[in-house]
Amino acid sequence: MTTTQQVAHPTNRKQPPPDTGRPGQRPGRRPGRRHRPPIDAASSPLLYFSYYMVLVPAGVLTVLGLMMTLSASMATQLVEDHDPYAPGINQLKWAAVGVCVGFVMAHCHRWLGNRRRIAPILAAIVLLFCLAAQAMTLFGPLACDSGGNYSWLCLSDSQQIQPGEFLKLAIAYWLAVTLSRPGQNLDYWRQLIWPAGVGVAVAGGLVLAGRDAGTGLILGIMSFGTLAMAVKSRRKLAVVAVPLVILGAVLVLTSSNRRDRFLATYVPALCEKLQDFCYQVEQASLSMATGGWLGQGLGASRAKWSYLTQADTDFIFAIITEEIGLVSAIAVMVLYGVMAFGFFQLVRLHPNQLARLGIAAVGCWIIGQALVNIGMVVRLLPVIGVPLPFVSRGGSALISCLIAIGLVAGLMRTDPKVRNALSWRARRVRRAEATLAPLPVRTPR
Repeated sequence: MTTTQQVAHPTNRKQPPPDTGRPGQRPGRRPGRRHRPPIDAASSPLLYFSYYMVLVPAGVLTVLGLMMTLSASMATQLVEDHDPYAPGINQLKWAAVGVCVGFVMAHCHRWLGNRRRIAPILAAIVLLFCLAAQAMTLFGPLACDSGGNYSWLCLSDSQQIQPGEFLKLAIAYWLAVTLSRPGQNLDYWRQLIWPAGVGVAVAGGLVLAGRDAGTGLILGIMSFGTLAMAVKSRRKLAVVAVPLVILGAVLVLTSSNRRDRFLATYVPALCEKLQDFCYQVEQASLSMATGGWLGQGLGASRAKWSYLTQADTDFIFAIITEEIGLVSAIAVMVLYGVMAFGFFQLVRLHPNQLARLGIAAVGCWIIGQALVNIGMVVRLLPVIGVPLPFVSRGGSALISCLIAIGLVAGLMRTDPKVRNALSWRARRVRRAEATLAPLPVRTPR
């Protein structure tokens, strides 16, 4: 042989790229952000901590609300020659009712997560009941107004119920069930509008008919946030967002009351003509400025003595800042931030679509309402009758928020793996098994 022949060694041959195991993906392609493997919720420790990132701040804010409700309402009760402890005691009773009902909701996961049979019927019954109660505020014999809003049912001279607060809870569960139906395709407008959109439209129409723009705003925020989690098309979200913005502008322009509130917030030069609308916001700003870093002391607020109206409901954040300082006000905002992070992680980690949408709806409701209330007090948003979740005085708002937390806990337990991961007994068994596991035996050399 005159020429040298090189024999190809097996190791020198060109090896085929490794198979990633994913259909439709080029071999050898490294998984990027869009091709990230699904997260096992049961094996993620962040799921356990995120669960308590929602429960613990809710409990702390409820205790703070009981304390501040008693402090903020005591001055008004003394001026009107009533029992100064009655509002605090009533708020404690409503908190106990909300905790008990929320505890029951947390253990109804078998009913809440049954998308084929029980969950659609339960969601429809709850929504129809809340819609009927909301309609009674307009046409029923128990209807009564408060500040020009027809959104209350007066059971007696001292007992009132606001059905709009429970309607938020019904809409949250309704959206979660209807947008997670098995076999549906949300790329089609027909399946997106019926039945989810129809229920939201009827609820919003009844609320706006009673001139309750605050509850209508929260329903819009919650519905749009839940829709953003269910629909992947940004074009559809834009098509839904544009009519909502136009509707909000029409509501502001067609009502002199809302228009004057808007101008009093964003055009301070007009406060000489709009003194009635600027007075409340100016008193809230003065109250927060008086508190300083550490506050005047619990119960030492001056604004609550008939200077700041609605001091124990819509403007209780100003009383918190005045009595226990700016540091405590920042701590309250941090608690809502921790709760928002917990909601976000639960939505990201949970494997069940119904649970994800339900948790997203409740999170958009509570966090959105907190942002609107705090923004109103610090003069970033116009004055809107929206209470601070878990803190403001009001039995309907407190009970609905606590039941919503129970709904989140119940939806978390719809998946068996997540339920096992959150189970206290299961954690003790796993810990005991890890403790009693035999040690590896080393063989002598």
